[in-house]
Amino acid sequence: MSKKTEVAKVQGGALADPRLTQFSDMMDETDVDVSDIIIPKMLTMQGLSEFVAEDKAKAGQIVGSLDGNLIADKGEQVEIILFHRFKTWINFKIVGGKEEFDSIENFTAQNANLPTEEGDYKRYQSLNFYCLIAEDLKKESFLPYVVSFKSTNYKTGRAIETFRAKMKEFGKPFCFKTMKLGTKQVENDKGKFYINTVEEGRDTTDQELSKVRHWFSMIKESNIKVDDSAERKEKKEADYDADGDY
Repeated sequence: MSKKTEVAKVQGGALADPRLTQFSDMMDETDVDVSDIIIPKMLTMQGLSEFVAEDKAKAGQIVGSLDGNLIADKGEQVEIILFHRFKTWINFKIVGGKEEFDSIENFTAQNANLPTEEGDYKRYQSLNFYCLIAEDLKKESFLPYVVSFKSTNYKTGRAIETFRAKMKEFGKPFCFKTMKLGTKQVENDKGKFYINTVEEGRDTTDQELSKVRHWFSMIKESNIKVDDSAERKEKKEADYDADGDY
């Protein structure tokens, strides 16, 4: 697949807007370079999250990273279809006793055994999954999200990775099942915060898989940027980060 795709094709087979009958001549025919697309992340809100501080969200909700759109309210779940996984190191530099964001790098066989603490640096493994919201597939247009799991949330990511391994063992893509993503409040000696929960859902339909395939192919073959602004703004104080992980 070319790294450029027409806007109409980005919809992955969604139903056409009836207005196209009258106004299709207004289409901007310039190709979209997929490397210019930014894929938003799903963020779990904490008391100190930026969107909460700006009164755009509440703790315990799951929102989109680009505009704070509500994905799942506190106490609710969102049904998602996960279809591609990647792993990263998130690196912090210790400055004045605080951890400040330094960089993100791909997790590879060559750096897999790096120490989590080394001099003035601290590293966190992050499991990241591209997904589509099942309900969004009924709409005219939709984009995938990335949901990431690190630190205390890493256990939830490992549960998804275990499910992926099970499906792979039986020769099935893990997008053959939906997953239900939610949040729950937990507490430790640092205080109360929210982590993600995940449950296995239903079998995906052929219609859903045809739309997932479009994005699976595009992401696998192209260099699409993921919004990492939340990580880049992280400044940890008292072992607390902007995503609420301890």
